[in-house]
Amino acid sequence: MGGDGLRPAEQGAQPWQLIDALTRSNISSETMAQMERAVFASAARYPSTPPQQLLPHLLELSGRLQTALTNTQSLRTLRRCTQLTGIVAGLAGNLFLDLGDPLQAEGYFEVGRAAGREAEDDALAAWVLTTQSIGPFYTGDLTQAVEL
Repeated sequence: MGGDGLRPAEQGAQPWQLIDALTRSNISSETMAQMERAVFASAARYPSTPPQQLLPHLLELSGRLQTALTNTQSLRTLRRCTQLTGIVAGLAGNLFLDLGDPLQAEGYFEVGRAAGREAEDDALAAWVLTTQSIGPFYTGDLTQAVEL
């Protein structure tokens, strides 16, 4: 018993329980590193890979990221997953524009902007907006391109 007459279970969580809760993750750091490499490799391949070939790979990555985001993660892992989701969404948005599907593209760009806000990553949010502005620029909608 503690000096205040409470048993340990009545005093709240034990330190090991708190540290476990803080660092719990259902995705290993090695897996995260592999996913980051895959996302960055996809970004590098974007200019030279047909959309029909790259999009399935990105959508598969987005599914794994969604699973990671919906499970318990450490804050660091959650932030990394959120940032990767933003990058994948921005790339997918561009691919959907390339495929002539602006509605799908807008949905993915919205995800990318939300990921930038959630991760508190201004550079990511700016990248998604810049990436999104390419579509209106090429279709001649300069007002929307500038707004983005």
